Amino acid sequence: KGAQELHTVTAQEGSGVEMHLWIARANEAFKELDSDGSGTLSHDEFKAALIKLGVLPKNHKPAVLRRLIEVADQNGDGEISIEELIGLLTKARVRRQSLVNDRIPIKDDVSKEIDSLQMAFGK
Repeated sequence: KGAQELHTVTAQEGSGVEMHLWIARANEAFKELDSDGSGTLSHDEFKAALIKLGVLPKNHKPAVLRRLIEVADQNGDGEISIEELIGLLTKARVRRQSLVNDRIPIKDDVSKEIDSLQMAFGK
């Protein structure tokens, strides 16, 4: 299931080999951040990952973390899968580019943090 979802994301993104390489790197990074080896990031693991990657400061605002979790945890199961993380990173980039192309101001309450997360994952 997971590999097929990643393949679908790759096909939608359309950048072929580069996207496959990025997904492979993202998978490796995700595994390192998944401290309990469950295959998903709990809210605590996600928080630790965001701090480790420099996306959030240690003294971050709890509301920002809650919003990032809400945006990332698409199925609401309380865990963030690699598919959800990749979806967050790729959809945010596509949406942002569309807004820029249409000259619409970007007013997302966590866009700065998502940009930082994208940079951390090399997206």
